[in-house]
Amino acid sequence: MICSSLNRLPFIPPPSQNPNGFWTSFRGAGLRVFTLLHAARPVLLNFGEPGNFDITPWADRVQLVDAKYLGAWELPALGAVATPIGVLVRPDGYVAWVGDPAQPHVAEALTTWFGPAATV
Repeated sequence: MICSSLNRLPFIPPPSQNPNGFWTSFRGAGLRVFTLLHAARPVLLNFGEPGNFDITPWADRVQLVDAKYLGAWELPALGAVATPIGVLVRPDGYVAWVGDPAQPHVAEALTTWFGPAATV
């Protein structure tokens, strides 16, 4: 799913607005997504098996983080939802894409939000 309208994009609030935050496992350390966004770079959170996503053509612009979420997934407008395999978060905290590596739309989302794939 690619969110095309800014007023419809889900937002990951900073810790001051969401004290429980989203916790990830990044190189063995617990981090909030908000902390990962301090570098002002987009983040693709991989909640599936490591290596699920190949973002090599965007690696100079997007950080890929193998992550785990501690807790139930719940969205304000929808309630409880299943844990996604991938979540692409823009540097401003808005979610640009949610899905799994089998869907062809991850490359489309990366291109839409962060430019065309780099050629090697």
